Amino acid sequence: MRLNGTPRGTGLLILAFLLGCLLGCASLPQPAQPVASKPASATGAGAPRLLILAVQQEPPGFNTQLVQGTSGIGGVDQVLPIAQNYLMIQSQVNSYVPQLASEALSVDRGTWRINADGSMDTIWKLRPNVKWQDGTPFTSADLAFSLEVYEDSAVPDSYRDVVSRMTSASTPDPLTFVIHWGSVYVQADRAPALTPMPRHLLEQLYETDKANFVNSPVFTTGFVGLGPYKLTNWESGTSMGFTRFDDYYLGPPPLDGVIVRFLPDSNAGLSNILAGSVDVLLSVGDLDAAMDVKRQWEGTGNQVLSSVSGNLTLLEIQFRPDYAKLQHGLIDRNTRQALYQAIDRATLAEVTTAGLAPVADSWIAPSDPLRPQLESSIPQFPYDPRHAREILASGGWAPGPDGVLEHQQSGERLELMLYGGPAQFKDLNVIDDEWKSVGVDVDLYVVPPELDRDRQTRSTLPGAGSVQAPGEQFYTDRMHSKGITSPTNGWSGLNRGGYSNPNVDLLLDQLVATIDQSARLPLHQALLQEQMGDVALMPLNWPVRLVLVLNGVQGVTGGSTWNINEWDKKA
Repeated sequence: MRLNGTPRGTGLLILAFLLGCLLGCASLPQPAQPVASKPASATGAGAPRLLILAVQQEPPGFNTQLVQGTSGIGGVDQVLPIAQNYLMIQSQVNSYVPQLASEALSVDRGTWRINADGSMDTIWKLRPNVKWQDGTPFTSADLAFSLEVYEDSAVPDSYRDVVSRMTSASTPDPLTFVIHWGSVYVQADRAPALTPMPRHLLEQLYETDKANFVNSPVFTTGFVGLGPYKLTNWESGTSMGFTRFDDYYLGPPPLDGVIVRFLPDSNAGLSNILAGSVDVLLSVGDLDAAMDVKRQWEGTGNQVLSSVSGNLTLLEIQFRPDYAKLQHGLIDRNTRQALYQAIDRATLAEVTTAGLAPVADSWIAPSDPLRPQLESSIPQFPYDPRHAREILASGGWAPGPDGVLEHQQSGERLELMLYGGPAQFKDLNVIDDEWKSVGVDVDLYVVPPELDRDRQTRSTLPGAGSVQAPGEQFYTDRMHSKGITSPTNGWSGLNRGGYSNPNVDLLLDQLVATIDQSARLPLHQALLQEQMGDVALMPLNWPVRLVLVLNGVQGVTGGSTWNINEWDKKA
């Protein structure tokens, strides 16, 4: 990509700034150590007003596009917005709002343009007076530098495919950043590959030592961001401390600081919040225990909040004959429908999520703004085990001597592997019983964590596997044939089951290249009819994010910290 209008600083200036930052940071107020911190009711007059949060996993770093790890698990993704802001941020499922950008991209305002040759331009307008937490102004030059890094094959990152669609970028002025795209990309309005990095702190390292760039402390213990609270200490395995950034562009946040504790044991998290030593528990691993806490808290003002996470729980199907093993098993569309209708998704949600997780019939979430317009286009496969048996019988399956179905032509038994990670154990057991009831010999397999993370293993297992995936991936490439994993691409695609449907590919390609909402609607409808009609996946439910909040904490909406600058705590 060609980057224009990106002035270069000198190494001496950067070194001088770094020295100044280090000296300045030494005088910053330090939050109390998490182990010694007290609940709100125990703080005395004049004590710092601290909000104490708890998550189950420690973040790998503050730029998860570069620092790979467990982002999104155990509340990790909710730590990042405390100290970092983005051009656009997700406020709810499939809804993004401007943060560092002064406004969202708009066709009407001319900041999102489709050109006659099929190329595209996006023009980002930035808020004025935004500063990095060391006082340096944030400008379009920071975005140009960040994009240059994300494009560089010498620096591993997770946005290479998006960046490859861009052909050039320029900085007409400090508050304008322009990207020219070789083709239309519909998710450009979410600012992909534009997570900002501080050019003044990282440029010299990037130019002199790319191999160690991602290991810079600027991404971890020495992070300098654009968010409402700045990192002041990070004790690995224990906690992170943040203090208020008084020059935050939306105004100083109300709290003096935020402490984040790492409590990997779910019982420890619950014990801490019940004892009042934690104000907000951002992730709860034990749903049953959380429901017990909710009952205990009735009438106290303490809250157990739930919100749809945006991840879809589904069964991912193996379509490739070499791995699927059965020629009349899940490769056959009617067999897929029968087994999907043999799953009581309402009971599954009740058993595994206390009924909190809404039942799924597609990748369109209940809270998706498009749901009312798309609902009638979603093929429905209600729970009906009698009908499931009829479909299987019409497809040539009949009970054998032991009750397991056998195919009348091939003679193969309906033996299917049903698998998932340890977290899916409850789900697997419910489905296991229901499939056995219609004649399937189920091989239940709990994939060990080390294998669950192995792409080749998850791409070559037969049968069907329980998985969680962002619903928005089904608008793009999760079921596109170009995303099929294989040895030639290092098993790196999203289409692990090998699903291939030319009609689906065409619709996905059109969706990615269409930004007009009125033109996108019929494409969404056609994709649902084609892909769900083919039972290409088996949606189960929409997991919920549970957040426990003590009385007196204000501003928490569903547990996402995207607006943590508005959170407060009564004394």
